[in-house]
Amino acid sequence: AGRVQRKLVDLDCHSEAIRYCEIELLRRSNFHAASEAVKGVFERIREMSGSGLDGAVLVDDVLSFRSHVPVLAMSMLRTDTERSEQTGLMNLLKGLYGLYRNPLAHEPRLVREDKRAISETELVSVLVTVSLAHHHLDRCWQTSVSDN
Repeated sequence: AGRVQRKLVDLDCHSEAIRYCEIELLRRSNFHAASEAVKGVFERIREMSGSGLDGAVLVDDVLSFRSHVPVLAMSMLRTDTERSEQTGLMNLLKGLYGLYRNPLAHEPRLVREDKRAISETELVSVLVTVSLAHHHLDRCWQTSVSDN
């Protein structure tokens, strides 16, 4: 195992954070490892919810509680604290998507990689954040099935 993998093991990262980017970690492709790890979070949300959406639209459809009971809930959402935690998870997921997944959809690889190199330190930070998201998803339960 490489340095990044050893650091992630030492930090007790969630296994799902590593599962989706193992090949990229072995290839030392930091940019793609970060992207694949983030894509893995959104794939897990789709699997948990039955939704076919992606990105911020997926997060809003599945985790939002403003207009309906969320498809996935971290708690009963009865208190301000519980609702704040649910909103915080939504914001965390949208931030990860915007920073590390969505750029892949908009720029050719040749252009993108020259402008957006990811250091080993940043990669570890991304994967720890992805791990945090997975730990919070572990707390979620399905209240219904997504219509999307």
